[in-house]
Amino acid sequence: MKGPIIEYYNSIISSSEERVADISRKISVISFLRLSVVLLLFLFVWWQWGEPEYITAYAIISAILFLALVKLHDKQYRIKLFEEAKIRAAEDNLQKINLDLSKANTGSRYINSRHPFSYDLDVFGEKSIFALLDTTATYGGANQLAQWLDSPLSNEITEKQEIIKELSLQPEFRLNLRAGGMIVSDEIKSAKETLFSKFPDFSISRLYKILMYVAPSAILVSTILSILGIINPFIILYIFMANAGIAGLKTKHVSGLHRSLTEIATGLTAYYTLFERIEMTKFQSGPLKSLQKSLTGDNIRASVATKRLNKILHNLDQRYNGTSYIILNGLMLWDYHQLYGTDKWMKHFSSKLAVWHETLSKFDAFCALGTFAYNNPSYTYPTLDTDRKIIIEASQLGHPLIPESDCICNDIRQLDSGQFLVITGANMAGKSTYLRTVGINYVLALIGAPVFATTMTFTPVSLYTGLRTTDSLQENESYFFAELKRLQNIIERSQKGEQMFVILDEILKGTNSVDKQKGSLALITKLVKMNVTGIIATHDLMLGTLADNFPGNIFNYCFEATIDNDKLNFSYRIQQGVAKNMNAYFLMQRMGIV
Repeated sequence: MKGPIIEYYNSIISSSEERVADISRKISVISFLRLSVVLLLFLFVWWQWGEPEYITAYAIISAILFLALVKLHDKQYRIKLFEEAKIRAAEDNLQKINLDLSKANTGSRYINSRHPFSYDLDVFGEKSIFALLDTTATYGGANQLAQWLDSPLSNEITEKQEIIKELSLQPEFRLNLRAGGMIVSDEIKSAKETLFSKFPDFSISRLYKILMYVAPSAILVSTILSILGIINPFIILYIFMANAGIAGLKTKHVSGLHRSLTEIATGLTAYYTLFERIEMTKFQSGPLKSLQKSLTGDNIRASVATKRLNKILHNLDQRYNGTSYIILNGLMLWDYHQLYGTDKWMKHFSSKLAVWHETLSKFDAFCALGTFAYNNPSYTYPTLDTDRKIIIEASQLGHPLIPESDCICNDIRQLDSGQFLVITGANMAGKSTYLRTVGINYVLALIGAPVFATTMTFTPVSLYTGLRTTDSLQENESYFFAELKRLQNIIERSQKGEQMFVILDEILKGTNSVDKQKGSLALITKLVKMNVTGIIATHDLMLGTLADNFPGNIFNYCFEATIDNDKLNFSYRIQQGVAKNMNAYFLMQRMGIV
């Protein structure tokens, strides 16, 4: 199934490597020509020494040629960077297809051991579902993807599915978008992109507005008068020094505004090429067109506006070069022209920055999910139950982090509100993996992504798990009390009318077997009566008797282990009924423990 996809990425790598090699040769030629222009200029000056008119003419021609070659060099270099980024993006996708997440973004900053489900299901961290999904191009895109995974419940699942389906069919657009983001430095990618509510005042007084036009005019007029012999040429120098002095009076103020602008806008304006790619792409689905319109409304495109602001930032950056600072301000009060341009820009577009940032982040996150769908063509988009009766039902459900060739898939029978599966079985038989498989596919369904299943039907409700409870030294909280607090949270949320799907693994592990059995029986009985839906895995076969007390609400399933010729075997296949075989004592014997 994945053969054509692997071939596609390999073809991208091959073609981009050829282009990089070709461009590298061009860059070498351009560099040689630039050096040649400079050397020829020196030779011509030596040859024509004493002929100033020829030297001046050739110097002008040489300067024009040199600048043209510099521009051509920069253009080819940017293309080379882009092709190299495409190679890295394609290689990353091949690694994800092979489930090699050694170089992936783990999303460790999003780990929260108190989260309702993400910690239990390894949503974030090494070898996590986030590490598999994240092919975002921007810092904001990664945050948006993490936010969807962290809080997946929404009323827009159908729209998200529609967007992901269309983007999954546009591998070139997705790859180019990611490559464009990758060539932005890590420093810019992690720049603050969310400080759009507080803008400093970039306006300048009327006096400085007048001076910023008078200053270059004075330089120009004095130069002309000097050439005509009307005034002393030193007057040009005096005016130059006066302009530089005027600019120096506000150096500290301008530096502060420059830092603020860089902090606010650098991370966004650096991606103006990404805006352009999004704006120029034709989309079919209504939700995608609506999202795209956020960048193109009010007769101004986000790419044009942010490119303009990026140019202002670049112009202000010239002041970090001492020579440029003196020359530019001495000639035309450069800093004030940039502040004036920033003030005009902010008055027109500052209110749109947050919207543009959010739109780019969403597009980026959707492209990551589109890539996940493209890389896994056998996955299916789950169906929403419009009657909100079926909480979950799936056939051939597998875990996305287990290779398809090795994954043993299992069904999950239809679970309606108030229904529970009680799963018993021996150690290592597959209970915990099954719970995580159900949980992670349910999360994928909630964010609109395809799932590792043949079919799946579900109703979006709040997911809550109890698989990996941890104690807390900081909060002086024992493991057992931490588990009780999670169970209490489920009960309190259910009592408030919240519809829930809970997945629990061997609850009340921190107490004795009699107390544990009594508490487990009481908890499941209460949850069923509260119309909570869920799955619980346990070693306690007594919980299997609950199906007799709640026929039609509780169903027994198990993972069996068999011992044949003193060898332990697992099928990892779920089956109806209560488990009959346990293996703890057998394993202790084999390992020489008893």
